[in-house]
Amino acid sequence: MSNRLVQAVRKLPSSIYYLLTRGGLEHRLAKLVLFCAVAMLVFYHAMMPLVRWLSTSSAFHHSFVESQITDDVNLLQYKLDHKPSGTNDFDIIDTWNQSDSHTRFAAITENGSVIYPFALSGNIKSPINDNEYDVAELSFSGNRAATAYVINDYDYVFFALLSIGMRVLSVVLFLAIFIWGVRRRIAYIFQLEEEISHIEQGDLDTKITIDGEDELASLAEKMNDVRLALAERVHSEETALAANHDLITTISHDIRTPLTSLLLYTQILKAANPEDLPNMNRYLDKIDNRALQIKSLSDSLFEHFTVGARQQEHQEEGPFAIVMRDLISNLVATLENSGFRVVATGTAKGADMLVNIQKLDRVIDNILSNMLKYADRTQPIRINATSLGNKWQVRFSNTIAPDFAQQESTGIGIKNMRRLMAALGGTYTEKTTIDGIYISTLIFPIAPENTLTTTNLTKDNSSPSEQVS
Repeated sequence: MSNRLVQAVRKLPSSIYYLLTRGGLEHRLAKLVLFCAVAMLVFYHAMMPLVRWLSTSSAFHHSFVESQITDDVNLLQYKLDHKPSGTNDFDIIDTWNQSDSHTRFAAITENGSVIYPFALSGNIKSPINDNEYDVAELSFSGNRAATAYVINDYDYVFFALLSIGMRVLSVVLFLAIFIWGVRRRIAYIFQLEEEISHIEQGDLDTKITIDGEDELASLAEKMNDVRLALAERVHSEETALAANHDLITTISHDIRTPLTSLLLYTQILKAANPEDLPNMNRYLDKIDNRALQIKSLSDSLFEHFTVGARQQEHQEEGPFAIVMRDLISNLVATLENSGFRVVATGTAKGADMLVNIQKLDRVIDNILSNMLKYADRTQPIRINATSLGNKWQVRFSNTIAPDFAQQESTGIGIKNMRRLMAALGGTYTEKTTIDGIYISTLIFPIAPENTLTTTNLTKDNSSPSEQVS
């Protein structure tokens, strides 16, 4: 046998399996049943010559026939030995011959004379050809020995039993091939059941195996799509929850910052001279602005949870340099009223581009809050504004207070400033030097097409601090 033929024979089971397992489940099942039926019929008819040989010429046949005849003769002898009184031996034999037994007594001889059937009675020596019949010995009443010549159909019985056995083997072959054909899909069903149980337990990372191109594979693909959709939905819900948490913490932090300034201004008003009305009115305006800012933040939080999505905030804009000047001036005034010494230097060369006032105000408020909380009041706070070509930089530096480790810090303020600066198109960086100086830097891009202007932010030189100019 050539190598190609050997390889073809080895590949035959897989090739047959591939042919049977193509198409939908209904078609595959129909092809499998048809294949099993053909295989069963081929096997049955191929084995029938062996059945015929076994039922005629084999030693199994002769042994079976002889054992069955011996059993029948022994049973008849038992009936003769235990016949009812008054019953003739030949009546027992007639009854036997008329029964459904597979043996018939053609003749019975005694001392060479035929005594059954009666039509053959006479002193005939060996009247029957022994080769045509099976011979057995019987014992009649009075211990009379007789020779019985038996006709039987055990040849047919043996053939029938072999045929039935071959049919059973053919059915077993049918079932074996059928189970072989469906076992893989059954195993696939069990696999799908196990993978779905993982999803049921909350494991959405377990991928549903897609095997084949039938309805089960299509179902697995759809279940996989459902799994991905469910995982995406869960991820979206987790993201929404995280966003809500971030929103709450952000607004809570942003509300605390103007509240700090508001409380500071109220303390200043309490300690102020009642006759100093202009300064009192100025601080009342600041308190009013802070209260409005708190109301705006609380309104945003209310709209987010009642409307279902955070609505677009009112975007009040103003010239970049002027807005920055006002915010830094307020920051310096608040720090000075809190007992800090501020040194502000530099020239604010800003563009006339518009900037979101609310977002920039929240950035400066966060810086102010950090300084009030963590800065050393015995050391000056320095603010420097610098133009860097197409960028504008403002840097805040302060010495960290000795009791900094005792202060509570969540890091939310830094996250807020980075997020707000990104929304403004800029960046926020912070670092701590080895000598304990904390530096916060704001960098804003300036579009080349905007005309650069110099905005004077300088206060009166009698101020204890040098303001950004």
